[in-house]
Amino acid sequence: MKYALALLFVGCAPLVAGPGRVLPSSMHYDPATFARPITLERTELPRRLRLASGVEVMWSPEPAMKGLADVGLIVKCGRVDEPLGRAGLMQFTFSNVLASGGGAMDQVHGLRAARRFVSSPAIDDGESWYENTVLESELPDLLAHLTSAIVTPRIDSEVFERLRQAVLDGLPLPESKNALRASLIHRSAANGNIAALNQTLTEASVSALTAEQMLTHARRCFTPNNLVLVLSGDLDEPKVRKLADGFATWTGPPAPPRAVEHTPGRPRQVWLAPIADEPRVTVTIIGKGMPPGTLDRAGADILMAVVRQQLFSELRELLGAIYSVSADAEVGPGSGATWVRFTTRREVAHSAVLAASRILQRWFERWPMGQRSTDEVANSLRKFDRRRTGYQRTFDAARRLLVDGRPDEKSWDAQLANVHWLDLSALFTAFFRPDLMQLVVTGDVDMSAPWSEIGTPRIIPE
Repeated sequence: MKYALALLFVGCAPLVAGPGRVLPSSMHYDPATFARPITLERTELPRRLRLASGVEVMWSPEPAMKGLADVGLIVKCGRVDEPLGRAGLMQFTFSNVLASGGGAMDQVHGLRAARRFVSSPAIDDGESWYENTVLESELPDLLAHLTSAIVTPRIDSEVFERLRQAVLDGLPLPESKNALRASLIHRSAANGNIAALNQTLTEASVSALTAEQMLTHARRCFTPNNLVLVLSGDLDEPKVRKLADGFATWTGPPAPPRAVEHTPGRPRQVWLAPIADEPRVTVTIIGKGMPPGTLDRAGADILMAVVRQQLFSELRELLGAIYSVSADAEVGPGSGATWVRFTTRREVAHSAVLAASRILQRWFERWPMGQRSTDEVANSLRKFDRRRTGYQRTFDAARRLLVDGRPDEKSWDAQLANVHWLDLSALFTAFFRPDLMQLVVTGDVDMSAPWSEIGTPRIIPE
């Protein structure tokens, strides 16, 4: 009882800064004000509108953003859509269109709006996107700029030359040579015969690009059925419809269907690529990925988290010198790619690759994790998802809609909760067929090691 009374009096006492000092009353705070804010669990689906033109709009109401708004525009065009010999065409097209303003604005106002809102778009294998966070008061102006640039694209000659020169001045970046070479090797191992994904920017390809090629590419890629607008902020449906009105009245031919061959399975190879000045060895194990339209995205997320954790645990117990294990299952274009990557030291690299391939072989024959471990990982991923912003979750749902051609029927939280351990077993055997896995070893590689014990060596010279 005396302890309770003591605590009661302590709770009412003024705050003391140090021996003999009492803080002034203006600096006294009620302890209740330090309570953590309540966070709402985000388990609902994002809102969705399909405009009369066919443009999809996905948005999440976020009243607490206090005067800010997030905007994203995802286009179903990426590196795989670049013709051979025109590496960088999508990057240049998207950047130039955004930075030049659109034909619906006069040139002065278009360039002025571009300077306010310009930022570099991101270019992936199958999709590209623009993202920005602006004041809520700027949202109508940004949407007017995006609508004009996408619906009526133009290429300003001064902008075009400035952007091209900036890229030429940066080719090649000495510090990125090794990373670029490793990336190209990984893409070659994963993509097989998809030639467009294996080309890279060069001075010749950049110099050869023309404004006419970019306008043609823009008209092909920027069509009503080929993009999704993503919004987040203090929004309701009438506001969203008003902001997207320019896209609602857009008329134009649909984008032609993308024709990308699925990468055929190839016999197991060990891709060996010594890279100078790399102090460690990076090992990437590549398996089959998921084609667009898949229903297994949530299961694949859980599977790759399980593989990452379990492989790291087993390899560290066997060898010790294993660092930074990562894994992902990618969807398309083509058949996508599933990969696991870790770094190690030169002297144990061969042993690590051999051990990893044997571990995956054992899991292929008998999946070792049951429902308990599946649920543990699923719960961890669900907690992480709930901490993400409404915009982040809406953006991912919009990208799935664009790639898969259908909206999520359940929230991501519910999809993760619905995965059974047998789903993981089936996915693993589909992704990591041992005789078709590709193993890429880059960095400080010991070329004298007996790599043929693991697979057919394929040496990639400097």
